[in-house]
Amino acid sequence: MRDPRFKTRVLAVILCAAALLAAAGAYALALRAVDRPTVRLGLEGEPEDTTALFFNAVCLREWDAAARYVLGEPDLSLGASPRDELARTVWLAYQQSWSWSMGEGGMIDSLNAWQTVSFSALRPELLFDGMSEEVQEILARRVEETDDLDTVYDDQGQFLPAVIQSALQEATRARLAEPERYTAPAEVTLHLSFRDDRWQILPEEALWELLSGGGGDV
Repeated sequence: MRDPRFKTRVLAVILCAAALLAAAGAYALALRAVDRPTVRLGLEGEPEDTTALFFNAVCLREWDAAARYVLGEPDLSLGASPRDELARTVWLAYQQSWSWSMGEGGMIDSLNAWQTVSFSALRPELLFDGMSEEVQEILARRVEETDDLDTVYDDQGQFLPAVIQSALQEATRARLAEPERYTAPAEVTLHLSFRDDRWQILPEEALWELLSGGGGDV
């Protein structure tokens, strides 16, 4: 059975999707705020070698290994998985989507070097773009399939939070079945410095933004 007020209730779904994107931004801010100690450790070789070792470790999510190639050995881990099931699903898919390649841009100037890298990852802005239409279809189906509207709406005539969450999860999982459609490369130029007889990546803003999903030129 179809409730005639169905369309007026879809706004809540769109707001939930916006809240999820805001949560992703909060993770990025948390990552940048990590306290970074001043212990130094790195490897000998060329800037490209350090860059390659770093990104290979990142794509395997071996954070301690990756930190060895960054000045100060900062905590690179993205923290614990979100408690919310939907956010956790997207968060894990984001990390599992990573891949990288060395860019053509590279320059060495005395004790400094700049290396361009292409880093591909799931982009939340692509994943959720236009998803409200799919969520509306799922919610409409839930309304039509139920014989008891109290299992769909609250006393105010709004969709129950659990119903909205379930619809968002279904739409998100359907899209994540084809993650390549929502994955895009971002290009970033890393700054390295030759210190203590080895090249080390400087922990600059571009690095944190890249790992948290907000950096680079897509």
